[in-house]
Amino acid sequence: MFKPARIVDKRGFTLIEGLVSILLISITVIGIYNIVLVSHDFVIDARRVTQATNFARKKLEKIMDTDFLDIPSEYPSGVDYSVGYDSGQYVPDPDYDYLEGFPGDASWRVEYFPPPGGGAPSDPLTIKLIVSWHENNDSDNRERSVHLTSRITAGKM
Repeated sequence: MFKPARIVDKRGFTLIEGLVSILLISITVIGIYNIVLVSHDFVIDARRVTQATNFARKKLEKIMDTDFLDIPSEYPSGVDYSVGYDSGQYVPDPDYDYLEGFPGDASWRVEYFPPPGGGAPSDPLTIKLIVSWHENNDSDNRERSVHLTSRITAGKM
């Protein structure tokens, strides 16, 4: 018996192949989108840490330009100074230095080791400057901070 020849067209896609390819492309696009979101958060975090570090360096330079014996009175240990805009929680920064784009609860403070008055006036003084803030985009609202430490003596001006 004679069977008619079937013409098989191998061009094009079946419906299943099309659906699978759309599914794979969707999964890839969603993965790339999530990577972009996470990297954006890292960029914001790195920018804030860099800003806080530069702020701390600048503030530490101002402190070191102060007369050695006047440092503890002009920059008392443990006082939180406001860094962010629109903050009523802390003492305003005496030098009016602010960090643009920082949360309103950002602050800086100075700690001394050993505490002033604990030794001779010529003893070296270790100054620790801390800039801290809360990340507003975190679900747990964690506190972030940058610590800069320097050791100065009465002869260093």
